[in-house]
Amino acid sequence: MAFAQKDAVEAADDSLRGVPAGTRGRVVGVTGLSWIRYRVQFENGWEANLVDEKHLRRSVEPVR
Repeated sequence: MAFAQKDAVEAADDSLRGVPAGTRGRVVGVTGLSWIRYRVQFENGWEANLVDEKHLRRSVEPVR
């Protein structure tokens, strides 16, 4: 499951420091060739870099 910039996502688990599972966010950057990682800005103010897609899922609600 690949994400693109501006996609609405949410944390799939509690593995991201400062971001509880279910916290919505928006993809603000995509990097990598064989291992794709994402930079995500979450609604609670945290921004996470180098996030593997296994820690994210598509958000059913739009990000505010």
